[in-house]
Amino acid sequence: MCPPLELPLQQLSKINIIVLLALDVVPGILTVFGNLIFLATLIKTRSLHRPSNVILGGLCVSDLLVGFVVRPLYLVFLYMILQGNYSGLVKELFSKTFFFCGGLSFCFVAQVSVDRYVAISQPYFYTRSATCKKHVYITVFHGCFWLLFSSFNVYGPTKSSSVYKAAIMGYLVICIITMLIVYSRIYCIVASKRKTVAALELVNGDTRTRAIRERRERSKSRLFAMILGFFFLSYTPYLILLTFFAVSGNSCWDNEFNFISNQWINFILLWNSCINPVIYCVKSSEIRRCAKVLMQGFTMNCKVQ
Repeated sequence: MCPPLELPLQQLSKINIIVLLALDVVPGILTVFGNLIFLATLIKTRSLHRPSNVILGGLCVSDLLVGFVVRPLYLVFLYMILQGNYSGLVKELFSKTFFFCGGLSFCFVAQVSVDRYVAISQPYFYTRSATCKKHVYITVFHGCFWLLFSSFNVYGPTKSSSVYKAAIMGYLVICIITMLIVYSRIYCIVASKRKTVAALELVNGDTRTRAIRERRERSKSRLFAMILGFFFLSYTPYLILLTFFAVSGNSCWDNEFNFISNQWINFILLWNSCINPVIYCVKSSEIRRCAKVLMQGFTMNCKVQ
């Protein structure tokens, strides 16, 4: 059982909290507005209604939950600590919602990886069988599965159970291994197809159409690979800290190092939710163009009114 946090905080901890509160303003705004704009663009633009974009929509919803629920709880919690009012309730709400949203992101990123592998390795099968409706069902199923699984983290006896903790770690390990294996295979397949696609582009007819389709799938895979890369960069410090706590046998905030490192790692994890909409627009000219058209239309409607 962890002892309560000692208050008032030491000077170094106070400085770190003030810096975190200041640095979190821009990412918090970007998380909400960036993901809202992307989700609205995805829903309003018919040309973006593709199976792979359905999973991006699910990932966007999890990022919005971070922006609307997790980040405000995090900021309130830090501010209360800074004022000398430690709130176990706010900390518990933050940790539970963060656990749910983080696991939800893991579900969708793993789903993205498998989806890209099927699209690249079996393009004809993917074109015939993949539909937006099917992807919506699969994405909703993943969300409901994680909602049910993470709900056990609220129940005291379950969340302290070694079996439940082992199941969580097993789930994370399976997701990570799946993503790494799948994207290593995707890289090999894409590398082997580059020369073939270049040759197909010189031919007229169906072969050129095939080349254009495969080039589009490669571009999507690069977009998803960047999302996966930033996802791993955000979660690596957290996994390292978990390993450190497991080795040291102490995960409590009973010293300044544990407290400060926890807060900075939480900050890095939350940053991932504001990076994704930037990646969508930077790496996809189509999404960037559609978002620009949507924003221009929204601006014109506001001026008319």
